[in-house]
Amino acid sequence: MSLNAYSQDDLKGQDPLPIIDMHMHTGLPHKVPAGTPALCRPEPCEGDGQATVDPTELMKKTMEAMERYNIVKGFLSGVDFAVVQQWKKVAPERFIASPFILKATKSELEKLRSEYTAGRFSGMGEIGTQLNGIPPNHTSLEPYFKLAEEFDLPVLIHTLGIGPYMPHFRSAAGSPKLLEDVLVRHPKLRLFVENAGYPYRDEMIAMMYQYPQLYADVSTISWVIPRAAFYDYLEAFVRAGLGKRLMFGSDQMVWPEKISSAVEAIEEASFLTDEQKRDIFYNNAKRFLRL
Repeated sequence: MSLNAYSQDDLKGQDPLPIIDMHMHTGLPHKVPAGTPALCRPEPCEGDGQATVDPTELMKKTMEAMERYNIVKGFLSGVDFAVVQQWKKVAPERFIASPFILKATKSELEKLRSEYTAGRFSGMGEIGTQLNGIPPNHTSLEPYFKLAEEFDLPVLIHTLGIGPYMPHFRSAAGSPKLLEDVLVRHPKLRLFVENAGYPYRDEMIAMMYQYPQLYADVSTISWVIPRAAFYDYLEAFVRAGLGKRLMFGSDQMVWPEKISSAVEAIEEASFLTDEQKRDIFYNNAKRFLRL
């Protein structure tokens, strides 16, 4: 059995190889009742798991899963900056603290500048303005990208065709092609796109071909859509030669058990070589983060 199997029994005392999780949260940007099943698409479908909404309990369960799978670093964001800092305080070397951005305002930008100057945050995003119908090339986001470039921050953005059922969410605002103006204006920006822009496969591949600084995570789609659909999508990027720019993420939100689902989805992908799995799990993120 490959060392990539991440089973303590199968490894027979050997430590599992390290993982970097490029998509973690301290919760959801909107409230859900405790015990709510995990998201699933397309409906009708039934999600599994039960939402853990208490921040302390969520942190405990998330860190237990990180220990189990040897997740040595996580790109962590949340709408409540104090909670993000709480997680960071508990494990300062394990988390890249980052603000979840739902609305791009001048006052929020000034607050963030202070946070970065003080060293309390070292990443930006998830930029989730698409959840409110705001596309990535909207003028309100331009100062944020400029700030990220100034501080040389890794930036995660929600730019894809699916999202939570929020009243202002628009799939059209998630086309990866809308990132082109951003990347042209900010050639030094270290930007990675959630779920590789799913389901905009061809558009995302074109953008990654043209802009080498653009990376992508494969996170929520590893468990929120049918496994076969995820594998079709992932394999297309690997066949296109982009396996060195895909990064693992769990996007566990309030379902920490989904960390296991995300790890298993990569590990069980028969079309990936061991080297390609290590790239997705660790090597690509290490390069992107300049660790």
